[in-house]
Amino acid sequence: MLSTRMIYTKQSNDLKMKNNIALCLFTSTKGHFDIKTRYQETVKSLNRQVPIEDFGFAIAHIKVSEGEDEIGNEMQSFLESYGFTVIKTNAEWKHHNVSHQRQYLNDMFTVFSNPRVLECESALFLEDDMLLKPREYELSYYMYRAGAILKTQPDIISVRIPRFENEKYRIGHLREKHQINSCVIESEFPDLYFYGNDFSNNPHFCRPRDIRNALILMNKNAGAFMIHSEMGLGPSLKYFSDPDKCIAVFNPSQIVSRHIGTIIGEEELIERDYFYE
Repeated sequence: MLSTRMIYTKQSNDLKMKNNIALCLFTSTKGHFDIKTRYQETVKSLNRQVPIEDFGFAIAHIKVSEGEDEIGNEMQSFLESYGFTVIKTNAEWKHHNVSHQRQYLNDMFTVFSNPRVLECESALFLEDDMLLKPREYELSYYMYRAGAILKTQPDIISVRIPRFENEKYRIGHLREKHQINSCVIESEFPDLYFYGNDFSNNPHFCRPRDIRNALILMNKNAGAFMIHSEMGLGPSLKYFSDPDKCIAVFNPSQIVSRHIGTIIGEEELIERDYFYE
């Protein structure tokens, strides 16, 4: 059997060509804590690691709030300069409100119904204020491994890039802390990833059609699922899987994500120079 490092070496040349992953970026003109440019930091950081043009298809959805059309146009111009196909939706919403969650689900359905997205084998689901920090290997390696997991394990609906260093402990103790029916199961490659059942929209890889089908299921069963991008979508996705072993989570020693949609000075950063051009 090839070692992990040998597999990476074998695949590295192929990964420099256009991959079959859809990059799906979700952003808005509201920004975060009055900072309107976090999406630029996210895009620049990702592009530095894996050029946007290397993705099979790159699409960005901009939610445009009332009176912010000019900001939306500026965002569109920036994103198109990196090769994104841009969709803009006008909607009024508030953070931490059902209007936000409802609009977000609508945005997801729009993106994951795009024919070019559905043509791709997998998708990188990325919100506009999350940075990716690979540790042992380059990001392209973890993209390859995520794609392999989704291709060979039909019960896996998501391969997540963890945000917390104690991700395994956190998921394993959600039951006692929040009464969430959580579990952790070791994988065949415990140093690389483990299995769990706690869905999150932190950066993750998924099959585009799985997301679309789950959203259709939610729409056809109004009231059966919460109107929430995670607490509703997660249970809906689990209908297509083994609910106790449906998510693969990369080991934080391998790769993590970091949240920057915060007040200035409170960003979660590691090696700041690594993230910025």
